[in-house]
Amino acid sequence: MSSYSKIIKKRRITDMNEGIFRNLMEYIPESIQGYTTSGIVFYWNKASERIYGYTAEEAIGKNLEDLIIPADLKPLFKVCLESGKKVKKSGEFMPAGELKLLHKEGHLVPVYSIHSAVYIDGKEPLLFCIDVDLSEQKRTEERLKQIKDELERSNLELRQFAYGVAHDLLNPLNIIAGCIHLFEQRYKGNLDSNFDDLLGYAVNEFKRIKSFVEDLLAYAQIEMMNKDFKPADISSALEKAVFNLQHAIEESDAVVTNDTLPVIMADEIQMVRLLQNFISNAIKYRTEKPPEVHISAERGIDEWIISIRDNGIGIDTGYSEQIFIMFQRLNRRTIHPGSGLGLTICRKIVEQHGGRIWVKSEPGKGSIFYFAIPDRHQ
Repeated sequence: MSSYSKIIKKRRITDMNEGIFRNLMEYIPESIQGYTTSGIVFYWNKASERIYGYTAEEAIGKNLEDLIIPADLKPLFKVCLESGKKVKKSGEFMPAGELKLLHKEGHLVPVYSIHSAVYIDGKEPLLFCIDVDLSEQKRTEERLKQIKDELERSNLELRQFAYGVAHDLLNPLNIIAGCIHLFEQRYKGNLDSNFDDLLGYAVNEFKRIKSFVEDLLAYAQIEMMNKDFKPADISSALEKAVFNLQHAIEESDAVVTNDTLPVIMADEIQMVRLLQNFISNAIKYRTEKPPEVHISAERGIDEWIISIRDNGIGIDTGYSEQIFIMFQRLNRRTIHPGSGLGLTICRKIVEQHGGRIWVKSEPGKGSIFYFAIPDRHQ
């Protein structure tokens, strides 16, 4: 092949590559503008027309500052031009970031803008700007924020409703409790056995409903808990929890022990309720052996991890998440009565403290419940 043929072939390849490059520049979805260090536009692709409203004929030859730079960004644009003059080689990047630039019709367009420089023939560099249109992303973010706000408002209304209903139900339930107690005193054993059976059924169902309402009220109260946490002695909280459960502990011959427990930043009343629920569960879901419950603590990197170990019936690992969900029960109510809210309340208390909760257990080998509370003393 002659030298002339080689030159012709090289030019054809160069022309072809340039054509591919131009097509790529024209049809990619990002806006690309080429401009001089004085701000005069010499290139304006189709995406720039779509994003900013100006045709290439309208934009080329104009100063970019007069087209799309709003008043508050004009000083920054001048800095960009000055930076461009100081670029030493092609490909160096200049200021980049999220901006709001002007559309032809006057509204602002959110973009992520990247500026670079290209040297041709050793002269003053030509500047290029690539703008990624963030309009759709911003609309999505705004819609998600609206949905989040609506959900939070709905959840607040639902919590207030649940609190109000539970609170208002307690008074009539207490009146019914008094009536049932009078029935038991006056008529139990004085009428036929069917009446005694029905009375016993009514008493048990009433206790279940009252327990459910009380737990629902407790859950709603946690949502409205004051998060201005103060130093709470977990040892003191445990003593109060044990005192509240004294009857159940004595009745079941339970033994509750503990290691040294820390002082953490928390709501002490909720810590009492949390420990009380764990110990109550250990007593409720016991084996034929007397319940043994041991509470200990371990210092993590930035949190305190409290563990509650028991020798109860245990939990299949497949249900380690389900047990914390509202109204989820793994055992029949006739065997283990309750509202199904105990561990849900535990999870909510821990979450309101910015912590986490989990369990390790095997059927027949007891359970270890863990909850971690951030160490806010740091």
